[in-house]
Amino acid sequence: MDRREQLLAPVAVVLPINVERLVTGDEQWFDRVLTAARDLHRERAGILIDALHEQLPGAFETQAPEGVLFLWPRLADDAVDPAALYQRAAANGVVYQQGEFFAASPQRDSARHLRFANGDRTPDELREAVRRLALAF
Repeated sequence: MDRREQLLAPVAVVLPINVERLVTGDEQWFDRVLTAARDLHRERAGILIDALHEQLPGAFETQAPEGVLFLWPRLADDAVDPAALYQRAAANGVVYQQGEFFAASPQRDSARHLRFANGDRTPDELREAVRRLALAF
């Protein structure tokens, strides 16, 4: 076993034990963590939705999720080219995933959807991203 493997070996043994104790030591722990995460992500998605409707009224169709890491607004105007919008948005410092990359079937209008990450962004960052996205329109 080389030096790196010697250093990492205890981690491989200790980590599962710690996770087991954490999860099974408190029967309500998982529910509390899940509830807190869902509430946080619901709040952030709501901030993003509100900013989209304020900065870009009528540009997107949105559905308020119960608490997710990504918001999938749909471009309301079929005249807006999603690929061109992405290029303009990226030039303004806003990068998101294009919906077409997540198509489940060829019949869906996935390209009309934008996939915004809201789970790892602060409310101010979300509002600023929408402000910059508005410049791309």
